[in-house]
Amino acid sequence: MKMRGWMTVRARVFARLMTAACALLIAGAAAANMQLDRTQVVFNSGGPNREDVVVNNPGDEPLYVKVDVLKVTSPGTEAEQRIIVDNPEEIGMIATPPKFIVAPGGRKVLRLVNLSGHGNVESVFRVNVVPVAPPAESKGIGVRVLIAYQLLVFVRPKTPRFDIAAHRNGSRLIVENRGNTNFLLRDIQHCGEGKESCRTLPGKRVYAGTTIELEVPPDGTLSLNATGADQTRKLVF
Repeated sequence: MKMRGWMTVRARVFARLMTAACALLIAGAAAANMQLDRTQVVFNSGGPNREDVVVNNPGDEPLYVKVDVLKVTSPGTEAEQRIIVDNPEEIGMIATPPKFIVAPGGRKVLRLVNLSGHGNVESVFRVNVVPVAPPAESKGIGVRVLIAYQLLVFVRPKTPRFDIAAHRNGSRLIVENRGNTNFLLRDIQHCGEGKESCRTLPGKRVYAGTTIELEVPPDGTLSLNATGADQTRKLVF
């Protein structure tokens, strides 16, 4: 009986410790908030060679941020790679500053600079914006939950060309991007015999020079919008 009573006490203590740990986790998550004013950046030919992204800190503790630039090769294919670049100047895309601190309730501007101009085909980059743990001397006891963001960056070609070919084959929709810039398939809607049977299907980005296949219902009507290079085309199958 004494042993059973002791185990009950231990169980209560353990439960209290777990409750305290959860409270610290929630508090840490609230303190590690970070917000970006956008997650996609486009450099258009003839436009500015720099774009600003605003990083906000709605929390009550300083936010320490590290930035990495990644070059995306063969985007949208099985061979796609996202390579972190040690010297961003070599690939012509700079994110500055690479490290910074955002004060509680404050904001900081992250500047992206396109150094390489605009070629014949669209270039694609990713930029990791990552909250990191503070220096050892300023660490608290609480647990921090750090949530990172990844910017998708496009450098459009000097002369963007929007060229799409698509056809429906039973339960497959085959879409080919014959242009030199990406486009986005959106507002994909499938309708059966009546309007009440319509439903919206998830969209998809199609990169330059790639072909994708989407699984769709084999019957009924399929409509969608393809948007890219500042224009939109409606397709119905």
